[in-house]
Amino acid sequence: NYTPELYAWLCSHWEDQPDEAAELQAFLDTCFGLTEGEFYPASAKEYARERGLRIGPYSRKVPTGVPSEFREKLSEMQSREGAWRERILI
Repeated sequence: NYTPELYAWLCSHWEDQPDEAAELQAFLDTCFGLTEGEFYPASAKEYARERGLRIGPYSRKVPTGVPSEFREKLSEMQSREGAWRERILI
C-alpha cells in the first residue's frame, strides 16, 4: 500500500538486476517492513495522501488518523523512497 511501484520494479527485475533487487528488497524490509504496520491502515492512507492521492487520512480502525510525530517517520520514508525511485528510474 505504501510504494507499489518499488515492489513492481522488484518483481520485474529480480532476475536481470539481482544485486540491485537484493538491495531494494533489504531497503523495503527495513524501511517499510518495520514501519508500515504502525497505525495501519490510517498510516498507509496518510502516506498515499502525501504522495498526492486525494484521500482522507482516517480509517475505521484508527479513526483519529496518525499522530503528528509519526508523520515525521512517513516523511523520512518518502524521502528514502524518492531516492530509490531516482536510482532505478521510475
